[in-house]
Formats: sequence, structure tokens, C-alpha cells
Amino acid sequence: MLMRTIRPTASILLALALLVALLLGALSPATAQQPAPTATAVPATSTPTVAPPTPTAALPAPTVPATPGPLPTPTPTTGELFIELVFGKDRAAILRKLWQRLWWLAVLAVVPLVAIPFVWKPVGEWIQEGIKARLKRAQGKQQAREDKRKRQEELQQSTEVYLDGLGKELELTEVIPIPNAYAAIATHDYVPLQVARPGATVGEAVFAALGADQSPRGLLLVGAAGSGKSHTLRYTALRLAEAWPRLPDDVAATLGLQTGASLLPVYVRLQDLPRCQQELRGQHKKEPTILQTIDYHLHRRLAGEGVSIVEEFISSHVAAKNERCLFLFDGLDEIDDTHQRHTVQGQIARLLRDEPDHVYVVTARPLADQTLVGSGFTQRELLPLQPDQMQRILFYWYRAECGATPTAEDQARANQAASELLKMLRSDADLEPMAANPLFLTAMARMATTGVGLPAARAQKYDRLIDLLLEWRRNRMSKAATDNLFPVDHRVALDELSRFAACMLLTGRTDLSIEAYSGGPCVPKLPKRAEGATAPGASDLERLFRSIVRHTGLLHEEADRYRFSFTFRDYLAACFLARWPDGTQPDVTQRFLNHYHEPGWRTPIVLSTGYWAHKLLSFEPPKKLIAALLDRDPEARLLAAEALGEAVSAGIVPDLERLRRRTVEQLHILKDQPQYAERAHRLLQRLELPNPGDV
Repeated sequence: MLMRTIRPTASILLALALLVALLLGALSPATAQQPAPTATAVPATSTPTVAPPTPTAALPAPTVPATPGPLPTPTPTTGELFIELVFGKDRAAILRKLWQRLWWLAVLAVVPLVAIPFVWKPVGEWIQEGIKARLKRAQGKQQAREDKRKRQEELQQSTEVYLDGLGKELELTEVIPIPNAYAAIATHDYVPLQVARPGATVGEAVFAALGADQSPRGLLLVGAAGSGKSHTLRYTALRLAEAWPRLPDDVAATLGLQTGASLLPVYVRLQDLPRCQQELRGQHKKEPTILQTIDYHLHRRLAGEGVSIVEEFISSHVAAKNERCLFLFDGLDEIDDTHQRHTVQGQIARLLRDEPDHVYVVTARPLADQTLVGSGFTQRELLPLQPDQMQRILFYWYRAECGATPTAEDQARANQAASELLKMLRSDADLEPMAANPLFLTAMARMATTGVGLPAARAQKYDRLIDLLLEWRRNRMSKAATDNLFPVDHRVALDELSRFAACMLLTGRTDLSIEAYSGGPCVPKLPKRAEGATAPGASDLERLFRSIVRHTGLLHEEADRYRFSFTFRDYLAACFLARWPDGTQPDVTQRFLNHYHEPGWRTPIVLSTGYWAHKLLSFEPPKKLIAALLDRDPEARLLAAEALGEAVSAGIVPDLERLRRRTVEQLHILKDQPQYAERAHRLLQRLELPNPGDV
């Protein structure tokens, strides 16, 4: 179309050029044809003869001017006639004068007109290409705006889908399973925890270290298994997902999340990432970033649920300059492989460095690898529960027993029951230190609120808690972890834990490495394994113990050495030694008698009698052990009384009644001795019957 426009334009310019040439021709000859003025000779005339002059001077004769003859009229040219016809005679005369003075301007005007035919084509093509380029750019910008609008719509739709799915995923939190009882509680039933600087005891809100003016924003929450790390992240993600894009005021207040803006929650279980990274490396033949891994994992998980979102969902939100994300990385310690764990730490540190406008929280149990702390993360340690926090957790459990819509009376009863249970727990020497851990407190609450009940005997308390925690471990482990873990059955795990605890007790240690356990001084001290049983290898033991560390809280790991929490070592060691006689020492009671004078053996001796009486329902071993202790020194007699109290803690035991009477007599004797009076009096209160005629 542009070329069609060019051709008529060229024709017009050519006509104009001819017209100008015509004008030039009309003006120029008009000047040339004007005749120059010439002098005409005057014809001679005869004059009369004059006499000679007189000597006097005479005036000169006047000269008569010559009169010109008639001039020839020039013939006008065609151009002159044309100009006079168009402009009139006067204007034509003016044009002739202008031409005589400004002819050079006409030349300057003609030169470009003459040059136009030679430069018009390339100039026209250049203009044409410029117009095309502008049109293309305009179309590209329009398409880009349209694509951006579509991407924003898709991202918005994906965000709604993601937040809805996240809310459904996190609305319930799995809890320690009890037979014939529900195994989840509302995540909203969360009690805000307190944290402190490493080594400090002054508490602050969980996210207080993430001040609005602090940059970069990275927080490492450290706590033992069951200390509430995961529940804190799940609760935070759930509340933000429900209120997005707002930041709930109560969340900001109770958790200390004072960031000054809304946050998109990104909840990630870190143990899921190594497998996704391996798959991405296989697909793209290069190391994926942590954002690519998170996008891949999220997209695959939602696709498995029949839900579709944009492939680079999290990356798109991170790239959006007007949005901020709260990354909640849960369970760094749950990555088994040390190299993979270190790699993930490095990727998180790089993400914090590259995208400092977002907020990052990582949870882990105490680890030797301090990569995150050295990369700008602030470390905080979760503090044990305080009595008011324990009361609130127990209240939630009792309230849950009232159904989905508890009445005011239900809540009042739940609060009263929680207060009574807390009072009982705080008066129990074994349970009181455990109750400060949310996981152990939950286990106690589960037993108290589901009909299982909290037993009176110490051995039964330990036994039920361990069973619940090991079952909890099995439920929490992913299918992939279960396939590679030795052993899967929690009863086999219990046997190995008992043997490990006995090794510690026999060697006088409170912590032990796997190498020392499987090939060190423990081997000659422990009974041989059952016939046909194969000792697990070091790698199998490591996987087993680490899963127990992560999921039960029964073990703690530090610098490749393991130790039991609270007094679980004493109970498990007592169980092992009470049921595992060997060929060289068939009398299991003798092993305890050999060590009764050692302080570290007193609790295992007491718990062994409870294990025999309440778990194995065997009374001969405790009778023999207690009788032998009563024949020894006063400290041994007091120990015998304590062991007997454990054996009869569930009520009157006829098989042990005669032994009880003998023990009471010995306590009355010790009560009169000042150094033993207080302990003897306490034990008498436990062993004496309220009414002597009760038996």
C-alpha cells in the first residue's frame, strides 16, 4: 500500500518540476528580450551665413535635444502570456522583478526537486521499514501486556488454589495414636511458645527476632524432638493462608511476626527435597536451585491430587517485587544424609542472600553443622513449657472430648479436668520433667483423656509412654523411609533400644557411640543375642537411632553420640537385664545385687521390680531381690522398701504381702535413726495399709 502511495506522489512532483521549469522559462526570457536604449542621430539642417563676429564675446548657441524615434514593441513569449493570464499583468511584472533579484532561491528549490527521484526509493524503503518496526514493537508491547495480564490471572488463580490446598493440608495435626481414638487435633489449638538466645533463659515470642527493621530476615529455631517446632510452623502457615493477603493481628501479636506487610506462606518439609533434587538432576543434567526444587515438588504433589497450578508458582511470587513470602522450612535434621543436609543448608543460605526481601524460618534439632548461623540466620532455642502453657494444652485435649461445638459448661469442665491433671503431673517425680515437652505432655494427655489412663506404677508409665512414642515414630515415617529403615517393627526397635540402654548402664556411661556399642567394651558385658538373631550393622543402627531421635524424643544425638532423655535409659536397661539372663549368670537378681551400692543403679533396680510385677507378672524375681536387700545395710533396706513400693503400687499383691510386712518392720526401725528418718517415714506412708484389718 505504501508503494502505491509513492507512485502518485512522484507523478505530482514531476508535474510540479515541469511547472517550475515553465515558470523559469517564462521569467528568464522576459528579461533577456527587453531592448537596450540607443542614441538616434539628428538629421542636419541648413543654416544662414552669418557675418564674421565682432571682437566682442558672443554667447554659445543653445543645443537642441534630440527627440528619439518610436521604439519597437517586443513580442511576448508563451511563458509571459501564461503568467499574465494566471497572475495578471501587474503581478507578472512583480514576479519578473523578484526573479531578477532572487533567482538563486529558485535554483536551490529546483535542486532538491531534481534529486528527489534519485533518493526517494531508498528513503521510502527506510521509512517503510521504520514504520513496520514501530508497528511490530507496538504489537509486541501489546502482546506482552496481554501475556502479563494472563500470567497474573493464572498466578492469582493458582494462588487461590494453593492457599486452599495448604489450608486443607494443615487444618489438622496428627498426634500420638491411641487405639480406638482419633489421631488428629485442630491445628488452631496451638499454644504460643517462647524462645531464647542460645544459653539464655529469658523468653521472647517465637518470631520476635524477625524484627521489621532487620535484614536479612532468617531465623533458625532449634529444639529437641517434640518441643513444638513443627506445630509452630504449621499453625503459622495455616493462619497466614486463611487470611492472605492480610497479616492477622493475633498472629503478629502472639508469635511476634512484626514484618509490616502481608506474607505468602510457603511451608516445606525439608526431608522431601533431596528426592526431588535427584529427579530434577536426572531430567536437566544440572544442579537445581532450591526454588526450582520447591516448585517441582509442589506442582507434582498438587498434580497427584488432581489440582493444577502454574509450574513456577513459588518462583513467580518471589520475583514479584510487590509481594513477600514467608518460607517455613521444617525439619532440617530429618534429612538423613549429612552431605545432602549440608547442601540444602547452602541452598537456603544462597536464597537468603539472593532474595533478602523475603522471610525465612528453619527448624532443626541441635546440629553440629552451623552453616545457616554463619550465613546470616539468627538462632533461637525453644524453651520448655511453663505451667500456664501446660494447662492450655491439657484444656484443648479435654475440650476435644466434648465434640465439635462444646458448650460453656463443657469448657468449664474441661478446664477443671486440665487443672487436676496438671496438678497430678507436677507432683510426679517421673512425669513432671517430661510434661515440659509438648510431645510428652500430649502423650500423657492422650492416656488421660481416652480411657487408657495414667497408671500408678512407674514402670507402667514408662512402658506406655515408650509404646506410644514408638508407634508415633512408625506413623510419621514416610513410605520411602520405612523401606530403608532397620528395623521397621517398633517392638524390634524397643529390643535394640533396651540393649543399647543396658550397655550404657553396664559401662557406667550416659552417652554412647554406635561404634562403641557394636564393637567396643559393651560386647563382652552384654548377653549374647538369641539364637538365629543377627546383629544389625552400624549403618542400620544409625538409621534406626536417628529416626528415634527425630520422631520420639527418647534419644538425643550430639557429635555422633546418643543419650536417652529423662530416665528412659534406666527403665529400658532394667527391662533388658530383668528378662535376659545369660548362661554364666542365670540368676537375674544377682546382677542387680552386685551393683545396688552404686547410685546409678538405684533407679534401674526399683524399675526392674515394677517391670517384673506389672509387665511380666512374675513375682519370684522381685521377692528374691527385695529379700536379699533387706538382709543388708540400711541403705539397701531403704532401696528394698522403694522397690517393693513400686511392685505394689497398683494395689495389694498377695504374693508380696509377707514381704511387705517385713519391710514395714525394718522401716520402723530406721525411722528412729535421724539420718534415715525422713526417707523411712515417706516410705512407710506408701507401704502401710490404712487399716491393719484390710488384709
